This record gives sequence, C-alpha cells and structure tokens, in this order.
Amino acid sequence: MEQISIKDLIPLIEEVTTSGTSFRLYPKGTSMNPYIIENEDSVLLSKPDDIKFYDIVLYRRDSGQYVLHRVVSKHGDYFDMCGDNQLFYEKNIHKKSVIAKVTGIYKKDTLIDVSSSTYRKDIKKFYRKKTVNRIIAKIKKVIYPAYKTLFK
Repeated sequence: MEQISIKDLIPLIEEVTTSGTSFRLYPKGTSMNPYIIENEDSVLLSKPDDIKFYDIVLYRRDSGQYVLHRVVSKHGDYFDMCGDNQLFYEKNIHKKSVIAKVTGIYKKDTLIDVSSSTYRKDIKKFYRKKTVNRIIAKIKKVIYPAYKTLFK
C-alpha cells in the first residue's frame, strides 16, 4: 500500500476539519507511546477549537515538520508540547501553528473519547509520574558530568 506524506495530507486535513467534519489519521513514530502506537492506532482529528491542557494536537514546527504531541502548558497565544514517550518539552509553539486537535483515539476499531473523565484522569496520573521522571533526568544531567569528572 502506498503511503501519502503528511505534508500532502495537510491541505485535506485542514479542509475537512474546518468544515466541521473529522479526519482519521494513522500517525507514524514512537513519541506518543503508549497512548498512540504506530501501525496499531489511529486518531480522529477535528477543528482545533478550545485547546486545553493535556489535549493532543497536530502542529507544524518552524522547521516544517508536522508533529502530533500533547499540550503540557499554555501561556497566552503559545503552548508547550511534549510527546508521551518523551521527557522534555518543546516550548513556545504559537497557536497559529496548530492544525487540528485529536478528539478520539482508535485502538484497533474501538474509539476512545479523549474528553471522557476516565481518559483525562488516566492522562493526569500518567503526567504526574512523568513530572518526577523529568526532575530525575534533569538531576542526572547535572550530576553525571560532575561524577565523570571526579572519578576519571
């Protein structure tokens, strides 16, 4: 089966979501594991209205790369994003860079409503643990070079 590049799909995604309809996308990559798994899961993209903390959005980086990540912070017209399988945030993504918002995740053929209270509670719990892991990673980043220097 021939794959279409995301760059070629973007105009169609924008047209479909702007009209109020949803677009089903099969994302590539591992940055959103374990919630979105390549070649197993797909997402339902909709118009990027009312973006909230922990929403997943499709956006375009300044480099031109298209990314599907979670909103972890909002400040004014800007968001900080992070993949579920990543520790560090991508900061200051302008709201104009956001193309679509994930409103559902298909696990095989079962649709998960990402606005459901059960799903939102699970994500909050996941990100609390992730915050601890981020702190540990930052500490290691400082301590490990000092340790290597001291014990050469």
